[in-house]
Amino acid sequence: MRIVVDDTNVQLTTEDGHKFSFPKSDCSILPIVHSSAEELAIYISGRLIEEFTMNELKARNVFKLEISIAEAENQLASYERHLTY
Repeated sequence: MRIVVDDTNVQLTTEDGHKFSFPKSDCSILPIVHSSAEELAIYISGRLIEEFTMNELKARNVFKLEISIAEAENQLASYERHLTY
């Protein structure tokens, strides 16, 4: 897939040549390969650790993060991350 971002649009060209264009304001560009619930959960856990910092989490005695994302009813992906200090 090819992704081109300009000032106003995000344009995607798929492997089979189909093209899509979206308003940039409607998009969030994430550093993940696939938009699966599993990859989103891993990404979110990393962002939480960045935002709260390991020192803050340690001070609050947080030893595990579990992120769950539902794709649909009865379709849940979870990611568990044990924190070591």
